[in-house]
Amino acid sequence: MAHQLRYRKQEETTAEDNDEMMMIVEVKNSGSKKVPRSDLRVGTANIRSSKEKWKRRIATWNVKSLGVCGKLKNLKLEMERYKIDVLGISEIKWTGLGDFWSGDYRIIFNGDENKFAGVGIMVNKDFGHKIKSIIYFNERISEVIEMAKEKDNLIILGDWNALVGERTEPGVTGKFGFGTRNQRGDRLIEFCKERDMIITNTLFSQPKRRRYTWTMPEEGNRYQLDYILVKKRYRNQVKQSKSYPGADINSDHNLVIMETRLSLKKSTRNQETKKKWYVEKLKQEGTRKQFFEVVNRIIRIKPTESTEELDNYENTWKSFKEAITKMADKILGKTKNIPIKPWISTRLVELIETRRKYKKWKNRRG
Repeated sequence: MAHQLRYRKQEETTAEDNDEMMMIVEVKNSGSKKVPRSDLRVGTANIRSSKEKWKRRIATWNVKSLGVCGKLKNLKLEMERYKIDVLGISEIKWTGLGDFWSGDYRIIFNGDENKFAGVGIMVNKDFGHKIKSIIYFNERISEVIEMAKEKDNLIILGDWNALVGERTEPGVTGKFGFGTRNQRGDRLIEFCKERDMIITNTLFSQPKRRRYTWTMPEEGNRYQLDYILVKKRYRNQVKQSKSYPGADINSDHNLVIMETRLSLKKSTRNQETKKKWYVEKLKQEGTRKQFFEVVNRIIRIKPTESTEELDNYENTWKSFKEAITKMADKILGKTKNIPIKPWISTRLVELIETRRKYKKWKNRRG
């Protein structure tokens, strides 16, 4: 049985720009049940109690830029505080494409060259080691969804900039939305109907302070713009979905978390951490000269007709690659896995905590 977990991201580029994160998860039915129990084709260690064994927390948050010093650390603190497994991030305002680890969290992002938008996904260590492949998209969301299989456990996260309101839409929303539906909300409802999807953070009875997701700066008006969508056939996996106004990252948007029951299969992985060559040595003139002399000498060597292993281009390339990597190991060496010292001060962490408590106090009063 093949085990696979795939994340697909996209960003709208039309006048109706939204910041959405799409996650496609391949699932397998565990038997002929009325509502199939889904098995994510990945594994996890037994790090949770038996009661919470299958509970996962999937969230979305418009962070209003991660380009500010200390904000990534702030985000990691909030992920740890709220025990989030997967977080879809809107408006990261980074450039280019990227995939890297920061402590126990893996961040994959598709930035914006103008530093205006950009989306990303941040996962904990458990999920981070189980991502098999990454595909970046810059296309309309409807076109990307067509690539998903019918039985895929599809979850769409993000800031839709749409108001679905408190009016119930059978099969799409519950009666616990917020505000009055607008034109964009109508389009989102139609989008969900066409694809048999439901908006999870309108389904559960919540006080209104746990429904709104955006506060208009200065005016203070509140709206529900951020949603988590799942396929209707997987409705029973969702146990809760609501906003958390107490979470703080200096953004006017609230964190939205969906609690869901997902059965994860165990998978084996190579525990050995891959080391990189110590390329900093190439800044030393003597080392750089020695390395390039060896590489040039290897490149100039031509295979002889009598050498059977080098009778085609593929074998020639493999030979060159093997020779060059051996020289890189010998001349440059590999970097050591030295833990990176935390650059953020304890005082700054304390200030972040003070700001979070102030936001929580203000939300309770308002």
